[in-house]
Amino acid sequence: MTLQYDVGVVGYGACSAVLVNLLAESGLSVVVFEKEADVLAIPRAAHFDDETVRTFQVLGAADDLSASFSTSAAYGIYNSLNQRVWGADEVSNLPTDQGWLSDYFFFQPDFEHYLRDKAAKRGVVAKISCEVTDFAEEVDTVLISYKNLQNQNEHADQVSVKYLVGADGANSFVRKRLGSEMEKLAESQRWLIVDIRLHDGVDATLSSDCWTKVDKDETITFVPMPNNMKRFEYALAADQNEADVCSDEAVAQFLAKWFERGSYDVLRANVYHFHSQVAKSWRQGRVFLAGDAAHLTPPFLGQGVCTAIRDAMNIAWKLARVLKGESPAALLESYETERRPHAYTFVYIAGMVGEKIRWLASATPEELAAAAKEEYSGVRPPLGVGLHDPQARAAGMLGPQPRLTDGRLMDYQIGYNFALVGDPTLIASLQPATNALLDKMQVVRVPDSGAGMETPLAALGGRAMLIRPDHYLIGVAQDTAELNALVTGLAGHLLEAE
Repeated sequence: MTLQYDVGVVGYGACSAVLVNLLAESGLSVVVFEKEADVLAIPRAAHFDDETVRTFQVLGAADDLSASFSTSAAYGIYNSLNQRVWGADEVSNLPTDQGWLSDYFFFQPDFEHYLRDKAAKRGVVAKISCEVTDFAEEVDTVLISYKNLQNQNEHADQVSVKYLVGADGANSFVRKRLGSEMEKLAESQRWLIVDIRLHDGVDATLSSDCWTKVDKDETITFVPMPNNMKRFEYALAADQNEADVCSDEAVAQFLAKWFERGSYDVLRANVYHFHSQVAKSWRQGRVFLAGDAAHLTPPFLGQGVCTAIRDAMNIAWKLARVLKGESPAALLESYETERRPHAYTFVYIAGMVGEKIRWLASATPEELAAAAKEEYSGVRPPLGVGLHDPQARAAGMLGPQPRLTDGRLMDYQIGYNFALVGDPTLIASLQPATNALLDKMQVVRVPDSGAGMETPLAALGGRAMLIRPDHYLIGVAQDTAELNALVTGLAGHLLEAE
């Protein structure tokens, strides 16, 4: 008998670990396939932003995980004249409008193990060491064929799912099977990445800042990481041999200006190709792409895994509403239209930063002196066309997370749900028909008039906000008419026409 699940996910990296937890927490049955025998032991992604930590709140994991993160004071790119020519503004040690610090560094293997344990407790079925070999869409399901890589003699097996999400990385089988081509936004670059762990007692003379220093002889990025780990990234010239630069001798020479041999362990020394690419199509029927399967982001903004987790946050609640019969299947059309332009912005800017770094390495002193300083800190693009009316105030923008009058961060009360938050008087003024729509859409009401709420809402130009489960705004309203219009417009997307 072929087992059936609500959602199947291919790949079990950071994006899919978040996705399967959200799906299971929403009450769906989930199966996830991963061809590797375990979480990869080496660190890969290293940076989270404040928006991403809000996702961990939804998962009930923010306090557990954030305690293991480290923070950075700033990020800057410096030219050969030691001038800071690009970067994020000085990072504050105070929370942003998202309720958390702006930047965190983490150890990906620990993060993935934690989320896999969470998923198992939520009932997610994990097919580890299992490779998906094919899938075929039927009338209202997707039939997935897979094989167990630990037992090659075992016959191929199948499961049936109502929807399939390919979150299987840069070399995505699902993307290739769908025939979705990648659009290149910038030229690829080769960099050597060296991760080390310092021995106890070794004096780390490097600051907690993250930086890139560029000159004609050498371009280096430094990333501080938790648990006494450090990352160095070296841009490679076209004539440099990958095997040569990864040798023990070459790595020791790279690190010699900071650390003596024997004072650290090398966790990895590998050459990576940094790509700036976005899949042209993110969906075909009941099959979707997410994470690196949908977009490849060079690390210059630290937004690769953040962008992937945004995909998970966007599609999980939509799948849940459709599968539970709360919304029409047409709701799923908004996943690509909202997420692709949003991800495109981050990939494009990161690619342009990479081009800037490449240019800095060959620029003359005169060109450097004439170049304008650029800042891309706090990039928060709106969603693409989707559920929001683009004419509404703050529509499609990332919503703030203020503290409620009782001192709690807002998301601890609203969870992974739609919410109407703000001025109690305005919320109480809604028409009965509008309140009936809110009930039908299961929108949480949070009337709150404290200073912590009023200040961010005033900055957005309203007294109340209608916010989505993924923390993006349907809009903000200044009066009853605006608020009624926001609710009615949302209902047009979430509810079947009667």
